[in-house]
Amino acid sequence: MKVATLVLAALSLVAAPAAADPWSGLPVRTIYTIKQTGGGLGVMVEQIVVVQLAGGGDADQAWFVEQRRHDVRMGKSTFRHQWIDGRKCPALAGVLATIGKLPPIGFAGPDNMGAGWRSDTPYVTLMGPPADHQLGEVVLRRDLSGPVSQWWWSAEKTLEPCWQDNLILFRDGSVLPRLGSDEAAVAAGKP
Repeated sequence: MKVATLVLAALSLVAAPAAADPWSGLPVRTIYTIKQTGGGLGVMVEQIVVVQLAGGGDADQAWFVEQRRHDVRMGKSTFRHQWIDGRKCPALAGVLATIGKLPPIGFAGPDNMGAGWRSDTPYVTLMGPPADHQLGEVVLRRDLSGPVSQWWWSAEKTLEPCWQDNLILFRDGSVLPRLGSDEAAVAAGKP
């Protein structure tokens, strides 16, 4: 009786096995991050979008996009947390292809920095790998109504019918939210 009690007590101290991680065996990398923030005249937006590549070899890869967006329009707030499954949205491939066609930009020297400006237009930031990049290199471009903003606003219109409110299934598991909270969204927006 004492042995059985000791065995049961020992078994109760052993931790239960962890739940299976749906990400295990599924390489998922965030390739691009888009942020849109600001506005004015009663219209404000806070948006973070991550574009992820999931899978291994070329035949078993898929693009996924996740967004977390807060809008305020004339005092009315809305919130969206949505996904795009690149396997069901052919327009996504075209949008991604245009990133590499954004015009190049150089840094300003001390003699051509400009004076800056204020705007009621949100900033749009695009982060991603540079062309012919080394592992770990990231380019960040941010503008007000410039080429990055124009690209994203056009992309938003193109991708609008592709957004869905449900998690996306890939292989045997769901693509879990990378932007499941405001804190996660802030972290995802850092280079």
